[in-house]
Amino acid sequence: MSVNVPALPFECPYCGTVQNANVENDRFQPLTYCDVELDGCNNPIVLSLHREVSREGILFRFDVYRVESVTEVSS
Repeated sequence: MSVNVPALPFECPYCGTVQNANVENDRFQPLTYCDVELDGCNNPIVLSLHREVSREGILFRFDVYRVESVTEVSS
């Protein structure tokens, strides 16, 4: 059984702008970029999706992390 969550808000750890990340059927890209081109933010962000079951139902939230360095691996 998959739960459809259309969008969840998260705060950019660099500039503090609140944005939405689309989550479709629990599948999403954990690496995203800040939508704010202003002041050249557009920094990489890693989102970790958590699902919590409570009396109110299933709650989803993000843990948000900065990307300190991006390393390309060549094969």
